[in-house]
This record gives sequence, C-alpha cells and structure tokens, in this order.
Amino acid sequence: MFLWVVPFLILPGSYLLSRVKRGRVIRYWIYFAILLCSFLFDLTGTSFRVDFFDTLLFLGTTLALCEFFWWFNFIKNRTFFRVVFFGALTFFILSYHGWIILGPQKISTLWESEIVDSYKGNTGNYRIKEKNKIENGKTFRVFYLYKEMDNPFFEQIIGLFTVPADYKKAIFSFKWINTAQGVRLDMIGDKDTLWTLGEGISNTVKWKLY
Repeated sequence: MFLWVVPFLILPGSYLLSRVKRGRVIRYWIYFAILLCSFLFDLTGTSFRVDFFDTLLFLGTTLALCEFFWWFNFIKNRTFFRVVFFGALTFFILSYHGWIILGPQKISTLWESEIVDSYKGNTGNYRIKEKNKIENGKTFRVFYLYKEMDNPFFEQIIGLFTVPADYKKAIFSFKWINTAQGVRLDMIGDKDTLWTLGEGISNTVKWKLY
C-alpha cells in the first residue's frame, strides 16, 4: 500500500520541498545526479539488474522534475501557470496510469519480472525477462532481452517485444544463436519462429510472423 501511494505523495511532497530552503544546495546536487543517471541510462539502454532499483530511479526522477516545476509558481501570470500546471498534471497521470490502475495488491508486478531464459554467448551473458505493461487499461506481456555488463549492478537492454493480444496466453520457447554481431534470440511458439530479438538486427526490435 505504501509503495502504491508514493506517486500521490510526490506532487504535494515536491511542493513542500520547494519551500524548504535548508539543505537546498545538497538536495539539488542529489537531483542533478538522479537526472544525469536517468539521462545516461536512457541514452545507453542501461538498467539495474534488480528491477526495483529502476522503479526507485523513476520515482526519484519524477520528484526532482516536480520540484523544479514548482518554480513556475513564481510566475505572475496566473493563467499561464494554470495552463502549465494542468499540462504537467496530465503528463504525470499518463506516466503513472498503469501504476494507478493496478492498485496496491498488484503493483509489485511492475518490477517483479521473471527471468524466463538465459544464455552464455561468445560476447557475454544474456537473459530474457518477462514483464507486464499497462496500456489503455489492458495488461500486456513484454519480453526484454538484456546483456549483462561487467559491473554486477547493471545490464543493457538489447531489445524488447510486446506480445500481441492474440498471443497473450501463448507458451514460448527460445533458441539462442551466436552471430558475428552478437547473440540472436528466436522466440518460438509451437514449432514456428514468431519473433526475433538480438544484436546486429536493429536498434530495438526485429520481429517476423510466418
């Protein structure tokens, strides 16, 4: 329940923090580190091996951005501030709509991913995780292909695929192949290769349906 209500506390909490002058410099340096980390993670496709830390980083990034947002409160043009506020509030709700819809009983499914397969390739160790994603009020299965980094705390995302609604209950098996560019992962349903993820295929996802 506590973790589920955290997003609801960020907006009023960030407003109160924006009014606190004590320790502001230290707090802003912490925010800078969080935002820089989020930027570099997004730029390089890096994430924590423990999914919960990714969630904490996302929450920390939201808190930092929300506190900086309250600077607009000092603008004398109140109409402009209201427009900015409702725009930011809409963006905030859209960012956390899946979190809100799941409710306190199922919220942990957003970060409790399942490692469905792993592989030791010529270019490193890989694993594929299955997670849930909320979109338009519906839950979708998403497979993520990760490559372990030298640092034991981080991994790099190689590709992802959102399972279409028609395959929501499908059972998948996985075939790993070493290539000159890196690992290729074939996702197999029954006896057919339905989707392919891997290095040297595309920047994000390569899939095919026979």
